[in-house]
Amino acid sequence: RMQQSSLVHKFSICDPCSIQATTTSNSINMIIQILQELPIISIIFDENATATDLLQLVVCIALFWTVFFFFFGMAVRPLVKGKAWLAAAGSRDYDRGGKELYEALGCPVSREEFIERFEDQWPWMQGVLTQHMLGGFLCVPAIFGIGDKNIQASLACLSVLSEMGWEVSDMVGWIYTRWFTPGGKIKVPLGIVILLGLHHSL
Repeated sequence: RMQQSSLVHKFSICDPCSIQATTTSNSINMIIQILQELPIISIIFDENATATDLLQLVVCIALFWTVFFFFFGMAVRPLVKGKAWLAAAGSRDYDRGGKELYEALGCPVSREEFIERFEDQWPWMQGVLTQHMLGGFLCVPAIFGIGDKNIQASLACLSVLSEMGWEVSDMVGWIYTRWFTPGGKIKVPLGIVILLGLHHSL
């Protein structure tokens, strides 16, 4: 029995799943240690970060998402502009509440105008989905217990700060479009600015 118990113990130690989990955890910890050498990254893992430090981090994240959305839109928009499937999706959206939404905001639009805006905003929406997905991935170590607990907590907090940074970037973008671009007040009704302001502040 003692020999059987010893064999079971050895096999449990050499369990492939356990080895893989340990290797993944060690790899993540090594990457984090390398990133911690960067000044702005060090704030993420600083347990004693001040409000000023966190504000600085949020500003940097806001700038990152601003650049990301700019280039993301440049890359995706030419790939989908004028596609029949996208126009059809916009037409369905117009019938499923889009028309009523713009009327409620005090700026009714025709089906053609709505589809044009829908096509223009579609790449932005995919960027939003990507941003939210990446923010969610930051919580994975905390959810599944991967790596050091302090790092898990830091990455989960970074997920929240990433969302804050994006919200700042997005709100500034909508305000800029409305008040500082040609036809901005038509593209972005005041009602949308107010709704987004309430949404992002919650």
